Amino acid sequence: MIYLRGLTFATPLPYNYRMLNTLVSRLRTTVLAGLCVAAASTAHAEATAFRISDLDWRDPHLFTTISGLGCADLTNFDAFGVKGINPSLQDMIQTDTDSDGKLDLNYLFVFDPLNQAGPNGTLRFGANVTCTAPLGTTVCSPLTLLPSYAYDNTPSLCLAPVVGTTSGYNPAVTASTAPCFVAALGTLTFSAPFPITLQDAYIAAQYQGSPANALVNGLIRGFISEASANNTIMPANMAVIGGKSLSSLLRGGVSSCSQPSPAVGDKDIGPGGVTGWYVYLNFIATVVPLVSATPVLHTLPSLLELDAPAPNPFNPTTTIRYALPRAASVDVSIYDAAGRRIASLVNGWQPAGPHQELWDGRDALGQPASSGVYFVRLESAGEKRVQKMVLLK
Repeated sequence: MIYLRGLTFATPLPYNYRMLNTLVSRLRTTVLAGLCVAAASTAHAEATAFRISDLDWRDPHLFTTISGLGCADLTNFDAFGVKGINPSLQDMIQTDTDSDGKLDLNYLFVFDPLNQAGPNGTLRFGANVTCTAPLGTTVCSPLTLLPSYAYDNTPSLCLAPVVGTTSGYNPAVTASTAPCFVAALGTLTFSAPFPITLQDAYIAAQYQGSPANALVNGLIRGFISEASANNTIMPANMAVIGGKSLSSLLRGGVSSCSQPSPAVGDKDIGPGGVTGWYVYLNFIATVVPLVSATPVLHTLPSLLELDAPAPNPFNPTTTIRYALPRAASVDVSIYDAAGRRIASLVNGWQPAGPHQELWDGRDALGQPASSGVYFVRLESAGEKRVQKMVLLK
Protein backbone atom coordinates (compact mmCIF):
# COMPACT_ATOMS: atom_id res chain seq x y z
CA MET A 1 0.00 0.00 0.00
CA ILE A 2 1.27 3.47 -0.84
CA TYR A 3 -0.41 6.46 0.70
CA LEU A 4 0.43 9.83 2.17
CA ARG A 5 -0.54 10.99 5.63
CA GLY A 6 0.26 14.05 7.73
CA LEU A 7 1.56 17.35 6.40
CA THR A 8 3.78 19.69 8.35
CA PHE A 9 5.22 22.95 7.20
CA ALA A 10 7.77 25.64 7.77
CA THR A 11 7.26 29.06 6.25
CA PRO A 12 9.81 31.16 4.30
CA LEU A 13 9.39 34.66 2.89
CA PRO A 14 6.00 34.74 1.09
CA TYR A 15 5.07 36.96 -1.81
CA ASN A 16 5.28 40.70 -1.11
CA TYR A 17 2.15 41.91 0.61
CA ARG A 18 0.82 44.63 2.91
CA MET A 19 0.09 43.59 6.44
CA LEU A 20 -2.74 45.01 8.62
CA ASN A 21 -3.55 43.69 12.10
CA THR A 22 -7.30 43.76 12.77
CA LEU A 23 -8.77 43.29 16.23
CA VAL A 24 -12.14 41.51 16.37
CA SER A 25 -14.50 40.83 19.26
CA ARG A 26 -13.58 39.19 22.57
CA LEU A 27 -15.94 36.30 21.83
CA ARG A 28 -13.66 35.28 18.99
CA THR A 29 -10.45 36.24 20.90
CA THR A 30 -8.90 36.57 17.50
CA VAL A 31 -6.34 38.80 15.91
CA LEU A 32 -6.00 38.53 12.15
CA ALA A 33 -2.61 39.46 10.75
CA GLY A 34 -1.86 40.28 7.16
CA LEU A 35 -5.47 40.94 6.07
CA CYS A 36 -6.32 43.74 3.67
CA VAL A 37 -10.06 44.06 2.99
CA ALA A 38 -11.21 46.23 0.13
CA ALA A 39 -14.61 47.92 0.28
CA ALA A 40 -15.91 45.85 -2.63
CA SER A 41 -14.29 42.57 -1.50
CA THR A 42 -16.10 39.25 -1.26
CA ALA A 43 -15.69 38.02 2.32
CA HIS A 44 -17.39 35.68 4.75
CA ALA A 45 -18.12 37.12 8.18
CA GLU A 46 -17.01 33.90 9.90
CA ALA A 47 -14.28 31.32 9.39
CA THR A 48 -14.72 29.19 6.26
CA ALA A 49 -13.17 25.72 6.09
CA PHE A 50 -12.32 23.69 2.99
CA ARG A 51 -11.32 20.02 3.16
CA ILE A 52 -9.31 18.37 0.38
CA SER A 53 -11.66 15.76 -1.11
CA ASP A 54 -9.41 14.65 -3.99
CA LEU A 55 -5.59 14.59 -4.04
CA ASP A 56 -3.47 13.25 -6.90
CA TRP A 57 0.31 12.84 -7.25
CA ARG A 58 1.00 14.07 -10.80
CA ASP A 59 4.75 14.33 -11.39
CA PRO A 60 7.25 12.67 -11.24
CA HIS A 61 5.87 9.13 -11.55
CA LEU A 62 7.23 6.25 -9.47
CA PHE A 63 8.47 3.05 -11.10
CA THR A 64 9.56 -0.38 -9.82
CA THR A 65 9.88 -3.96 -11.04
CA ILE A 66 6.92 -6.23 -10.28
CA SER A 67 7.34 -9.96 -10.82
CA GLY A 68 5.66 -11.03 -14.04
CA LEU A 69 4.96 -7.46 -15.12
CA GLY A 70 8.44 -5.98 -15.52
CA CYS A 71 8.95 -2.28 -14.86
CA ALA A 72 5.60 -0.91 -13.65
CA ASP A 73 4.40 2.65 -13.08
CA LEU A 74 3.14 2.67 -9.46
CA THR A 75 1.67 6.16 -9.52
CA ASN A 76 -1.84 5.04 -10.52
CA PHE A 77 -1.31 1.27 -10.19
CA ASP A 78 -4.17 -0.76 -8.71
CA ALA A 79 -3.92 -4.47 -9.46
CA PHE A 80 -2.74 -7.82 -8.01
CA GLY A 81 -3.29 -6.54 -4.49
CA VAL A 82 -0.89 -3.61 -4.95
CA LYS A 83 -2.18 -0.05 -4.72
CA GLY A 84 -0.15 2.89 -5.94
CA ILE A 85 -0.05 6.40 -4.54
CA ASN A 86 -3.23 7.81 -6.06
CA PRO A 87 -5.61 4.87 -5.44
CA SER A 88 -4.42 4.78 -1.83
CA LEU A 89 -4.81 8.54 -1.45
CA GLN A 90 -8.40 8.39 -2.67
CA ASP A 91 -9.22 5.51 -0.30
CA MET A 92 -7.93 7.43 2.69
CA ILE A 93 -9.36 10.84 1.80
CA GLN A 94 -12.80 9.61 0.79
CA THR A 95 -13.51 6.61 3.03
CA ASP A 96 -13.48 5.32 6.59
CA THR A 97 -11.54 2.08 6.11
CA ASP A 98 -11.15 1.32 9.83
CA SER A 99 -14.84 1.99 10.61
CA ASP A 100 -14.11 4.44 13.44
CA GLY A 101 -16.64 6.96 12.10
CA LYS A 102 -13.91 9.29 10.79
CA LEU A 103 -12.41 9.76 7.35
CA ASP A 104 -8.87 8.37 7.31
CA LEU A 105 -6.93 11.34 5.89
CA ASN A 106 -7.85 15.01 6.28
CA TYR A 107 -6.19 18.18 4.97
CA LEU A 108 -7.97 21.36 6.00
CA PHE A 109 -7.84 25.03 4.92
CA VAL A 110 -9.37 27.60 7.29
CA PHE A 111 -9.83 31.19 6.08
CA ASP A 112 -10.89 33.48 8.93
CA PRO A 113 -12.53 35.23 7.22
CA LEU A 114 -12.46 34.17 3.56
CA ASN A 115 -11.48 37.32 1.65
CA GLN A 116 -11.46 36.53 -2.06
CA ALA A 117 -10.83 40.04 -3.37
CA GLY A 118 -7.75 40.56 -1.22
CA PRO A 119 -5.20 41.42 -2.18
CA ASN A 120 -3.87 39.31 0.71
CA GLY A 121 -4.69 37.68 4.03
CA THR A 122 -4.00 34.83 6.44
CA LEU A 123 -5.08 31.20 6.26
CA ARG A 124 -4.56 28.12 8.42
CA PHE A 125 -3.63 24.85 6.72
CA GLY A 126 -2.80 21.47 8.22
CA ALA A 127 -3.55 17.79 8.59
CA ASN A 128 -4.02 17.30 12.34
CA VAL A 129 -7.82 17.32 12.15
CA THR A 130 -10.67 14.83 12.34
CA CYS A 131 -13.56 14.75 9.87
CA THR A 132 -16.59 12.52 10.28
CA ALA A 133 -17.68 9.90 7.74
CA PRO A 134 -19.28 9.70 5.24
CA LEU A 135 -17.58 12.20 2.94
CA GLY A 136 -20.84 13.79 1.73
CA THR A 137 -21.89 14.91 5.24
CA THR A 138 -18.52 15.37 6.93
CA VAL A 139 -17.94 17.83 9.78
CA CYS A 140 -14.32 18.69 10.69
CA SER A 141 -12.77 19.54 14.06
CA PRO A 142 -9.17 20.80 14.33
CA LEU A 143 -7.40 18.97 17.18
CA THR A 144 -4.61 21.52 17.51
CA LEU A 145 -3.86 24.98 16.23
CA LEU A 146 -3.30 24.79 12.48
CA PRO A 147 -0.14 26.45 11.10
CA SER A 148 -0.75 29.91 9.63
CA TYR A 149 0.40 31.23 6.25
CA ALA A 150 0.12 34.51 4.40
CA TYR A 151 -1.72 34.20 1.12
CA ASP A 152 -2.15 36.49 -1.86
CA ASN A 153 -5.20 36.77 -4.13
CA THR A 154 -3.37 38.67 -6.90
CA PRO A 155 -4.25 36.87 -10.16
CA SER A 156 -0.73 37.20 -11.58
CA LEU A 157 0.62 35.18 -8.64
CA CYS A 158 -1.35 31.99 -9.32
CA LEU A 159 0.80 28.84 -9.32
CA ALA A 160 2.08 26.83 -12.29
CA PRO A 161 4.82 24.21 -12.83
CA VAL A 162 8.38 25.46 -13.10
CA VAL A 163 9.18 25.60 -16.83
CA GLY A 164 10.87 22.43 -18.06
CA THR A 165 10.24 20.34 -14.92
CA THR A 166 7.25 18.24 -16.01
CA SER A 167 7.56 15.15 -18.20
CA GLY A 168 4.35 14.83 -20.19
CA TYR A 169 2.60 12.33 -17.92
CA ASN A 170 -1.16 11.88 -18.34
CA PRO A 171 -3.07 13.39 -16.61
CA ALA A 172 -0.85 16.45 -16.79
CA VAL A 173 -0.17 18.84 -13.91
CA THR A 174 -2.95 21.44 -13.71
CA ALA A 175 -1.99 25.04 -12.95
CA SER A 176 -4.04 27.27 -10.63
CA THR A 177 -5.59 30.20 -12.51
CA ALA A 178 -7.45 33.33 -11.41
CA PRO A 179 -9.43 33.91 -9.29
CA CYS A 180 -7.18 32.15 -6.82
CA PHE A 181 -4.92 32.35 -3.78
CA VAL A 182 -1.28 31.30 -3.41
CA ALA A 183 0.85 30.79 -0.28
CA ALA A 184 4.50 29.95 0.33
CA LEU A 185 4.84 26.95 2.66
CA GLY A 186 8.62 26.59 2.76
CA THR A 187 9.36 23.05 3.97
CA LEU A 188 6.56 20.52 3.50
CA THR A 189 6.82 17.03 5.02
CA PHE A 190 4.74 13.97 4.23
CA SER A 191 5.26 11.85 7.33
CA ALA A 192 3.86 8.46 6.25
CA PRO A 193 4.04 5.83 4.95
CA PHE A 194 7.52 7.06 4.03
CA PRO A 195 9.14 10.36 5.03
CA ILE A 196 9.50 12.80 2.16
CA THR A 197 10.41 16.43 2.69
CA LEU A 198 9.92 19.03 -0.05
CA GLN A 199 11.75 22.35 -0.05
CA ASP A 200 10.64 25.66 -1.62
CA ALA A 201 7.02 24.47 -1.41
CA TYR A 202 3.97 26.47 -2.50
CA ILE A 203 0.23 25.84 -2.51
CA ALA A 204 -2.49 27.51 -4.59
CA ALA A 205 -6.05 26.95 -5.75
CA GLN A 206 -8.76 28.59 -7.83
CA TYR A 207 -11.93 29.82 -6.11
CA GLN A 208 -15.19 28.32 -7.39
CA GLY A 209 -18.10 30.63 -6.68
CA SER A 210 -18.32 34.02 -4.96
CA PRO A 211 -18.31 33.46 -2.05
CA ALA A 212 -16.40 30.28 -2.84
CA ASN A 213 -17.97 26.89 -2.17
CA ALA A 214 -14.97 24.93 -3.47
CA LEU A 215 -11.28 25.21 -4.33
CA VAL A 216 -10.46 23.70 -7.73
CA ASN A 217 -7.33 23.27 -9.83
CA GLY A 218 -5.40 23.16 -6.57
CA LEU A 219 -1.64 22.71 -6.90
CA ILE A 220 1.09 21.77 -4.41
CA ARG A 221 4.63 22.31 -5.74
CA GLY A 222 7.92 21.51 -4.02
CA PHE A 223 11.45 20.20 -4.59
CA ILE A 224 13.30 17.18 -3.18
CA SER A 225 17.06 17.01 -3.58
CA GLU A 226 18.76 13.89 -4.93
CA ALA A 227 20.64 13.53 -1.63
CA SER A 228 17.38 13.60 0.33
CA ALA A 229 15.71 11.15 -2.09
CA ASN A 230 18.68 8.79 -1.72
CA ASN A 231 18.23 8.85 2.07
CA THR A 232 14.45 8.41 1.99
CA ILE A 233 13.90 4.66 2.50
CA MET A 234 10.57 2.93 2.00
CA PRO A 235 9.41 1.09 5.16
CA ALA A 236 10.05 -2.67 5.11
CA ASN A 237 6.33 -3.49 5.39
CA MET A 238 5.41 -1.72 2.15
CA ALA A 239 4.46 -4.12 -0.63
CA VAL A 240 6.87 -4.33 -3.58
CA ILE A 241 9.00 -1.31 -2.67
CA GLY A 242 9.83 -1.96 1.02
CA GLY A 243 13.48 -1.19 1.78
CA LYS A 244 14.06 0.74 -1.47
CA SER A 245 15.13 4.37 -1.64
CA LEU A 246 12.82 6.97 -3.10
CA SER A 247 15.46 7.86 -5.69
CA SER A 248 15.41 4.25 -6.95
CA LEU A 249 11.72 4.71 -7.85
CA LEU A 250 12.18 7.94 -9.83
CA ARG A 251 13.32 8.30 -13.42
CA GLY A 252 16.89 9.50 -13.41
CA GLY A 253 17.50 7.82 -10.05
CA VAL A 254 19.69 4.81 -9.26
CA SER A 255 17.44 1.98 -10.54
CA SER A 256 17.56 0.75 -14.14
CA CYS A 257 13.79 0.24 -13.97
CA SER A 258 13.27 3.96 -13.37
CA GLN A 259 15.57 5.00 -16.21
CA PRO A 260 13.79 4.68 -19.56
CA SER A 261 15.50 6.70 -22.30
CA PRO A 262 16.69 9.37 -21.75
CA ALA A 263 18.45 8.29 -18.56
CA VAL A 264 18.07 11.67 -16.88
CA GLY A 265 14.30 11.21 -17.00
CA ASP A 266 12.46 13.50 -14.59
CA LYS A 267 15.55 14.86 -12.85
CA ASP A 268 15.55 18.64 -12.43
CA ILE A 269 17.79 21.45 -11.21
CA GLY A 270 16.23 23.08 -8.16
CA PRO A 271 16.92 26.18 -6.05
CA GLY A 272 20.61 26.92 -5.66
CA GLY A 273 21.54 24.63 -8.55
CA VAL A 274 20.79 21.47 -6.51
CA THR A 275 19.98 18.29 -8.48
CA GLY A 276 16.72 16.52 -7.64
CA TRP A 277 13.07 16.39 -8.59
CA TYR A 278 10.22 18.91 -8.59
CA VAL A 279 7.11 17.23 -7.14
CA TYR A 280 3.56 18.23 -8.12
CA LEU A 281 0.20 17.27 -6.62
CA ASN A 282 -3.24 18.48 -7.74
CA PHE A 283 -6.25 18.71 -5.43
CA ILE A 284 -9.89 19.72 -5.05
CA ALA A 285 -11.28 21.03 -1.74
CA THR A 286 -14.90 21.58 -0.76
CA VAL A 287 -16.54 23.67 1.98
CA VAL A 288 -17.16 21.73 5.20
CA PRO A 289 -18.75 22.67 8.55
CA LEU A 290 -16.10 23.44 11.16
CA VAL A 291 -16.56 22.59 14.83
CA SER A 292 -13.81 23.21 17.37
CA ALA A 293 -13.73 23.56 21.14
CA THR A 294 -10.48 25.49 20.76
CA PRO A 295 -10.58 28.72 18.69
CA VAL A 296 -8.69 28.36 15.43
CA LEU A 297 -6.99 31.70 16.09
CA HIS A 298 -5.98 33.16 19.45
CA THR A 299 -5.24 36.49 21.10
CA LEU A 300 -1.78 37.94 20.64
CA PRO A 301 0.96 37.57 23.26
CA SER A 302 2.54 40.74 24.63
CA LEU A 303 6.06 39.39 24.03
CA LEU A 304 7.76 36.91 21.72
CA GLU A 305 7.02 33.36 22.96
CA LEU A 306 8.82 30.05 22.29
CA ASP A 307 7.54 26.87 23.95
CA ALA A 308 9.71 23.88 24.78
CA PRO A 309 9.75 21.46 21.80
CA ALA A 310 7.45 18.46 22.18
CA PRO A 311 8.15 15.62 22.42
CA ASN A 312 11.52 16.10 24.09
CA PRO A 313 13.60 13.91 23.92
CA PHE A 314 12.41 12.97 20.44
CA ASN A 315 13.02 10.60 17.52
CA PRO A 316 12.74 11.45 14.69
CA THR A 317 10.47 14.54 14.81
CA THR A 318 9.51 17.24 17.30
CA THR A 319 7.06 20.15 17.10
CA ILE A 320 8.18 23.71 17.83
CA ARG A 321 5.43 26.14 18.87
CA TYR A 322 5.85 29.90 19.17
CA ALA A 323 3.81 33.11 19.04
CA LEU A 324 4.51 36.57 17.61
CA PRO A 325 3.16 39.75 19.23
CA ARG A 326 3.12 41.46 15.83
CA ALA A 327 3.69 40.66 12.14
CA ALA A 328 7.44 40.65 11.52
CA SER A 329 10.39 38.96 9.86
CA VAL A 330 11.10 35.68 11.66
CA ASP A 331 14.09 33.33 11.87
CA VAL A 332 13.68 29.88 13.39
CA SER A 333 16.89 27.83 13.24
CA ILE A 334 18.38 24.67 14.73
CA TYR A 335 21.86 24.71 16.30
CA ASP A 336 24.03 21.86 17.52
CA ALA A 337 25.81 21.78 20.89
CA ALA A 338 28.87 23.49 19.33
CA GLY A 339 26.76 26.48 18.29
CA ARG A 340 26.72 25.67 14.56
CA ARG A 341 23.49 26.32 12.68
CA ILE A 342 22.54 23.07 10.99
CA ALA A 343 19.01 23.79 9.74
CA SER A 344 16.67 26.72 9.05
CA LEU A 345 12.94 26.11 9.58
CA VAL A 346 11.66 29.64 8.96
CA ASN A 347 13.29 32.65 7.34
CA GLY A 348 10.83 35.32 6.33
CA TRP A 349 7.79 37.41 7.16
CA GLN A 350 4.98 35.89 9.26
CA PRO A 351 1.71 37.27 10.58
CA ALA A 352 1.16 37.92 14.28
CA GLY A 353 -0.16 35.13 16.47
CA PRO A 354 0.68 31.48 17.17
CA HIS A 355 2.68 29.28 14.81
CA GLN A 356 4.09 25.78 14.86
CA GLU A 357 6.82 24.08 12.83
CA LEU A 358 8.12 20.52 12.68
CA TRP A 359 11.81 19.58 12.76
CA ASP A 360 12.34 16.18 11.16
CA GLY A 361 15.80 15.68 12.66
CA ARG A 362 17.58 16.47 9.39
CA ASP A 363 20.15 19.12 8.55
CA ALA A 364 20.02 21.66 5.71
CA LEU A 365 21.30 19.04 3.25
CA GLY A 366 18.60 16.54 4.18
CA GLN A 367 21.01 14.34 6.16
CA PRO A 368 19.77 12.79 9.44
CA ALA A 369 21.30 14.51 12.47
CA SER A 370 23.13 12.35 15.01
CA SER A 371 21.93 11.76 18.56
CA GLY A 372 22.72 14.62 20.91
CA VAL A 373 21.72 17.99 22.32
CA TYR A 374 20.33 20.66 19.97
CA PHE A 375 18.87 24.13 20.40
CA VAL A 376 16.06 25.89 18.56
CA ARG A 377 16.46 29.67 18.35
CA LEU A 378 13.61 32.05 17.54
CA GLU A 379 14.54 35.58 16.51
CA SER A 380 12.12 38.35 15.52
CA ALA A 381 12.06 42.15 15.77
CA GLY A 382 15.27 42.26 17.81
CA GLU A 383 14.08 39.65 20.35
CA LYS A 384 15.56 36.15 20.76
CA ARG A 385 14.30 32.99 22.47
CA VAL A 386 16.12 29.64 22.81
CA GLN A 387 14.94 26.17 23.86
CA LYS A 388 16.96 22.98 24.37
CA MET A 389 16.02 19.58 22.92
CA VAL A 390 17.56 16.10 22.78
CA LEU A 391 17.55 13.78 19.77
CA LEU A 392 17.76 10.12 20.88
CA LYS A 393 18.14 7.29 18.38
